[in-house]
Amino acid sequence: MNQSVTIVHVSRMDTMGGIERLLQAFINEPSPDFRHALLATGKKIHQALRPGNPAIPVRYSRYAHGICLPRSFRQAHWNRTLAGLRPDIVSFWGYPTTDHEQLALLPGTRLIYQEHGSGWDMPVTRDRKDFLYRNDMIICCSTAAVRMLQLRWNYSGTIHVARNPLPPHAVSVHSPLRRIRSDRPLVLGVAGRLVPYKASVTALFVLARVISDGIDCRLRIKGTGPLLRALQHKSRQLGLSDRVNFSGASANIAAFYRNIDVLLLPSLREPFGLVAIEAMASGCPVIASAVDGIPEVVIDGKNGFCITPSLAMEEYIGMVGAEFGGRIPEAVYDPATDRLRVPMAVDPCAMADRIANLINTPKRYTTMSFAAVRTAREDFSFAAYYNNLKDIFLSLV
Repeated sequence: MNQSVTIVHVSRMDTMGGIERLLQAFINEPSPDFRHALLATGKKIHQALRPGNPAIPVRYSRYAHGICLPRSFRQAHWNRTLAGLRPDIVSFWGYPTTDHEQLALLPGTRLIYQEHGSGWDMPVTRDRKDFLYRNDMIICCSTAAVRMLQLRWNYSGTIHVARNPLPPHAVSVHSPLRRIRSDRPLVLGVAGRLVPYKASVTALFVLARVISDGIDCRLRIKGTGPLLRALQHKSRQLGLSDRVNFSGASANIAAFYRNIDVLLLPSLREPFGLVAIEAMASGCPVIASAVDGIPEVVIDGKNGFCITPSLAMEEYIGMVGAEFGGRIPEAVYDPATDRLRVPMAVDPCAMADRIANLINTPKRYTTMSFAAVRTAREDFSFAAYYNNLKDIFLSLV
């Protein structure tokens, strides 16, 4: 190739989510093949997500000089911005807002849409389906994401799978041999945005059940979001406030995973589950909901446990409280049946039973810990992911 390919990456970038972290890692990787530009759809870029190379242009789709543009001006602003960047490829990391469905592209510009969860949440409309077909290529983060587009959106075009990797420098894929220790409390962990579909409140009920079984246990919750205060209140209500630590969204992810023994991932929907890979890289087994893309990462009985959700939403909300209902997707993917179904929740008692299993069979915990590190290292390396995306991008020009 004689010259670099210019890619404009479109994403929110105002929150520290998994998509944004992967995009940041991709554009920070030095390569003579690409010239990157960032088009943020949020008002600002999260400080921790700014490109490592200051030469990478950063533009905003909805804002000019810090002022939110009226909807009637946004389309023209978008088109002028893209014309100035002169991209060969425009890559959407997640579904764009409806402001951008009539993009005026330069001749020869290719469109790529990367599905990381919007297929679960967005209402299915003609305009959105037209946007999917307008793309030259769609890349999905998991087989579950592929099936969601096919089953819910009736999409029949070509789809490539690029499974999310362990982000570079986030967690070192090296861990001393882990063991269940009897000289200190067992520490459970939850990581991610504190929003309804993550079902983080389930972890509080797991903790309560484990303690009632006579196990000395603590819970660390890492993340921020609209349910933070509700979770803090619920921990007090359950008499667990002295056993629960809320650590916010600190940048030291590695330290968080080093200081927990088991990661809980009770999500109601989860296109992939990046936190599971991060935990595994630290040798931390994962106990998760067997929904959507999670079973592609957490192999039941090998590097953790995957539990089939059994609680109907009415029963779940009745247990945890209406404040944890919120915005729940209308359908999730069931990998066991290869069909869509209504969301259901994992029974906290089932999670507690798996924890008791690990406590009572310490050798199994150590075996799972070893398998977890191996999974992260061999199946989800960033180098393999980067080369996969690189080949896909270059195949379009």
